[in-house]
Amino acid sequence: MNVLRRMLATLSRGACAAMLVWLGMVALASSILPSPVQAQEAPPDVALVSGLEIPAAPEGFVHVDRGSPETGLVRWEMPERAEHLIEPLFATWDAALPRIQRELGIDGALPPIRIRVGVDPEQMRALAPVGAPPPSYAVGVAYPGLSLILLTMTAPETWQRPELDQVLVHELSHLAMHDALLDDDGRAHDAPLWLVEGVAIYQARERSIERVQTLWEAAFRGGVIPLDDLDERFPNRPHSVSLAYAQSADFVAWLLRRSGPDKLGQMLGRMRRGQGFETAVSQTWSAGIGNLEIEWREDLSGRFGALPMFATGSIGWVAVGVLVVLAWRRRKDKSSAIEKRWAEEDARQQRLEIAYARHRARLLARERALRLAAEGRLAPSDPVELDADHEASEDTNKTRREAILTSYTHEKPTTVFVVGSTALPSAGSPARTTAEPDTTAEPPDAPFDDDVDRGDRSLH
Repeated sequence: MNVLRRMLATLSRGACAAMLVWLGMVALASSILPSPVQAQEAPPDVALVSGLEIPAAPEGFVHVDRGSPETGLVRWEMPERAEHLIEPLFATWDAALPRIQRELGIDGALPPIRIRVGVDPEQMRALAPVGAPPPSYAVGVAYPGLSLILLTMTAPETWQRPELDQVLVHELSHLAMHDALLDDDGRAHDAPLWLVEGVAIYQARERSIERVQTLWEAAFRGGVIPLDDLDERFPNRPHSVSLAYAQSADFVAWLLRRSGPDKLGQMLGRMRRGQGFETAVSQTWSAGIGNLEIEWREDLSGRFGALPMFATGSIGWVAVGVLVVLAWRRRKDKSSAIEKRWAEEDARQQRLEIAYARHRARLLARERALRLAAEGRLAPSDPVELDADHEASEDTNKTRREAILTSYTHEKPTTVFVVGSTALPSAGSPARTTAEPDTTAEPPDAPFDDDVDRGDRSLH
């Protein structure tokens, strides 16, 4: 009996030690890997606007017209220096457009679309419709009522390159969804916000480990948000926003995986003909949206509910080891990226210092001119301080954008813009024209007339 008691005590101590080690490893992995708050996604912006005016393209911009009335006309507007960096997106657009139209049940071409690309978020903001700027966090914005897409080549705050191919397809999905819900009178029927965002994520083929992690935690803890709460607006809290995106993407993927993508076009067709969303869902899937949500939650529990059970066995130890290795690799890559960014910032800082020195010299010259004018030896010039501030701002922006374009050119990314092995169409080369922002006006019946207003919603 004493031997048995000692064996049980030994096993108990070993189990306790193993549990403590396991908890420590999980805590370490959790502290290194990105948390849901770190991986937060900005809430979608839906602005009600009307009578929007699209400003002329700035000096140094060019536009490229592509497509045809049968396939859809597209005008690309971009800085001339960035044209070779944007051209790979043409192939992404050509490959994604027919697939998106087919999945949404759209017959015929979309209305003429304009895509404007800025080097940085500030330039993208200048390209936006008057009175409806993009959100400060956005790397891409769609204005379905104007058939307009805005993109930036550098993300806000981080100044890293976004996955522009995915962003472009995501925003294209918003425009196509708007067109798919237009009735014969040109009136757009509303769809739930979770459906709009979930379909865009599905059609852009976006994959996110952070979304899977966020959804797993919510399913395990019973914190999944009801879809009714996501019909009009996503939450404002960082973790809830990430969860809202994760749920929308997973539910749409589950629904289309369950029945095939053709069902989506059938449902949108019913809505376009005047049926309400819940009625269209019931007639398409022979089940109400409430029952479908219950089935999805059960499937979610089946997919993610077994993970905690495995985590206590040998598979859990293997998973922890993989997590630690991935965390170490992620930290190493992050250190390399930081060093590289520091070098780029040093180069940019040198350019800014040069621009500041030139600006300072101009200020001194203007001060001397004012002093001479006060002494009666020289006639006073136009307002000085306003011009000096404006020129200093322009020098700073120009220097920063030149540094960004130089970084793009030297590093030559190979996977940011290109999807698969899609090639550009062989028929004819697109027309290329330098933008004339102040003097050239398009005829009233041009397909890209800036005064045309096709709706009142903008999504990102």
